Amino acid sequence: MRLLSLNVERSAHLDRFIPFLRDTAPDVACLQELVESDIAEIQAATDLTHCHFVAMARFSPDQAAPFGVGILSRHAFRTTDFSVYAGGGDGGTVIDRASPESRFATIRYATAQVRLASDMLDALIATTHFPWTEGGQPTDFQHDAADRMINMMGSEPLLLCGDFNAPRGGAVFDRFANRWTDCVPAHISTSIDPKLHRAGALELMVDGIFASPEVRVSDVRMHCDLSDHQAITATVSQSDGKA
Repeated sequence: MRLLSLNVERSAHLDRFIPFLRDTAPDVACLQELVESDIAEIQAATDLTHCHFVAMARFSPDQAAPFGVGILSRHAFRTTDFSVYAGGGDGGTVIDRASPESRFATIRYATAQVRLASDMLDALIATTHFPWTEGGQPTDFQHDAADRMINMMGSEPLLLCGDFNAPRGGAVFDRFANRWTDCVPAHISTSIDPKLHRAGALELMVDGIFASPEVRVSDVRMHCDLSDHQAITATVSQSDGKA
């Protein structure tokens, strides 16, 4: 199956990434910073008729719809679930930006999880938007969040993608890479879009795809000019489970 993962930066780039979704026609699209009220527009323009959305927070008081993480698919889901591993709020709480502590306390960090009804992949598909820190520097909050998320995912076959806000090569990223295979080739040095990100070109590989041995990920590619982060596409198939 074809997989796409992208932080869409809320509603800022609908005119960019929706045509890309339509033209590339992934089987499954994992979207972060997805605004709930934009889902209908995305689905109307694509074949991604099935959606599992988990709210994280509201960006501002005048934003009626929350943003969060969503898994959109051309194929029906056999099961859907989510796991909250850090933060606070109920998913509709307005973010309090007064301090890092208040920000963490008002955002619900979770993984959205699905299993496909088809037999193309017998594994849990999950996506997340991990806590952001200034300059991508690791914090105790990130370390604790990573440990809880890893424990919640358990040991079943897994395909995990998203915006991890923890640069490759750092201690928090290593927690994920030590548990699952980092499927993005090592020569790819950044997932930040050099033109659309507010900070410009940054050498930070913060978006990723991780997989357990039962899942094979190949043909991984990066795509610019869609959002403030680059999109990742890949081919995913069943593996024999051997490392």
